[in-house]
Amino acid sequence: MQRVTAIDSVVLQVITGDADLHMAKKIETVLGCYLEILKCSPIRLSKEGRKSWRDITGRKIPSTAVFIALLHHPRGQAIPLIRYGNGKGIEIHFHGLQQYECKEFVLTDGAIQRRMILDEFLSVWDKPIKLSRLDRCIDLIGLKWCDYSNTRIHRTLCKRHGTALFEKTTVYYQPPKPTYVKATAYSKQSANKLSYPLTRIEFSFKGQYWRGGEAINADEVIEIATLKTDAYIKRLFR
Repeated sequence: MQRVTAIDSVVLQVITGDADLHMAKKIETVLGCYLEILKCSPIRLSKEGRKSWRDITGRKIPSTAVFIALLHHPRGQAIPLIRYGNGKGIEIHFHGLQQYECKEFVLTDGAIQRRMILDEFLSVWDKPIKLSRLDRCIDLIGLKWCDYSNTRIHRTLCKRHGTALFEKTTVYYQPPKPTYVKATAYSKQSANKLSYPLTRIEFSFKGQYWRGGEAINADEVIEIATLKTDAYIKRLFR
């Protein structure tokens, strides 16, 4: 069984005193994208907008969102922008950075393109920014989902993250008290219809975990957060 640890999602929060639309336009200009506004007063969310968001993200639009948009990049990728009612700034979401081809264990072209867009954004953005979420994944190549519950890592997660709630090909670990780390395990083979066995353990780290404040150099913030989350993951495999 081969084990690969990687970053699957990065959520950055752009913090300024500008209005949502004005800030989104700045991001559009910096990345050379086309900005599609789905919700922004007085623009109401349409059925088509809901469908576009779900097609891109695979999720429903949160009811607390007050600003929603999609950045359509020339590389053929759509990057979600969102601000919640209690949020201090727009969040820019980079998901699916570690997605694989169905027939072989290599990154999809979409994952490669999204990584390049993230690198591009980090290299050109010079306004205060905050890393609000970092998703790390451990991919267990060759491990069938039916064998996962017998592994040591599953038993360790049950001890550290509380009760395991099984739902078909997913396990949600339920901690006894609120935490800044959310752990989930699922069959990547079933989720993405891969032709080879692959089980993924996903850790979603909130920004409070590394206590990162605003910074101009987001590269450094991500590096610090990655090192800290690496240490957390390594402790699980001792």
